[in-house]
Amino acid sequence: MDAPKFSLFAWAQLVRLPNVFTVWADVIMAFCITLCASIFHLTAWEYAFLGIFIFASTLCYWAGMILNDVHDFPEDSRRRAERPLVNGKISLMTAKKMGYVMLLAGGFMFLAVTVLVRFLSNPDLLENHEHFFLQKWQNAGLTFFVILLFILSILFYNTRLKNTWAGPFLMGACRALHLLVIFLILSWHGTLNITSADSPLWMIPAFSFIYITGLTFFARNETEEEYQKNGLSQQILSVCALTGGILILLRFVEKLKIFAPDSLISGVTQNPWMWQILIIYLAVFVGLRTFNALLNGSEKRIRRGVKQAIFTLFMVDAALVFTVSGIFTAGFILLMIFPATILGRFFYST
Repeated sequence: MDAPKFSLFAWAQLVRLPNVFTVWADVIMAFCITLCASIFHLTAWEYAFLGIFIFASTLCYWAGMILNDVHDFPEDSRRRAERPLVNGKISLMTAKKMGYVMLLAGGFMFLAVTVLVRFLSNPDLLENHEHFFLQKWQNAGLTFFVILLFILSILFYNTRLKNTWAGPFLMGACRALHLLVIFLILSWHGTLNITSADSPLWMIPAFSFIYITGLTFFARNETEEEYQKNGLSQQILSVCALTGGILILLRFVEKLKIFAPDSLISGVTQNPWMWQILIIYLAVFVGLRTFNALLNGSEKRIRRGVKQAIFTLFMVDAALVFTVSGIFTAGFILLMIFPATILGRFFYST
């Protein structure tokens, strides 16, 4: 049997190309909010760090998507003939190898940038390696441990636990740990530091965990069989998790005002109530859209609800980064909706 010919379109389908923009938005939000800087006013080294974060995050995300389809191959063979592994455009073994290589490469890049950030954030350490390793490497162990947890979460979700009751929680953990990795790596370089127990940055991974867990439960209703099996209680809980995850951020500005008052832009400091209205609006928006999709029950409406919930992540990331980086960085993140929407016409997101 001839090997499948390389198809860029097939690989774009396999990695869910439109969704990668939400990962990039997460990275830019986490990076700029930690540095309290606009994406247009970074140093050369900071742009280099940002590029490494984006590349490593993309590799890890695409690895998860590929391994997901590898693991789901038997089920997709019965239900989703259009998938690139099922229709033979990409061989199962090639996809499996590529998934593991991407995951290892992404994890290694996160480890490497951890070392780079610590050296380059304090050039004096280059002249005193003993001081560096014995005195200034205090939280590196925690960072390495969280990176390992992040990689293992992706691996176990997509190869072992996706279809179990723990699957959605592990998916939520993947997105939360991804943000936590960035916050921890930048703890030596940024203005806001997540290593402090009262840091408002903890609210962002908490939001991500609950929101993505709810979204994963919600996405389990895509087929009529799954919709009937899951039952009303699980469906309502998924909508509650989506709205509740966003509402966790209600006190973000209030806590940030106490923790680092100088980091907030003037408009947010003077009108904190506007932040609360925005968060409530986003929570109600995603809650109504997903609830209406469940009431309708059709596969098309459920998939549309999943897409809308995914795209709401852009708005939340833009709102978060606006508080410290201003309108231009927030606008840059919102602009990512357009290529994601256009690509969504050609590639599936779920």
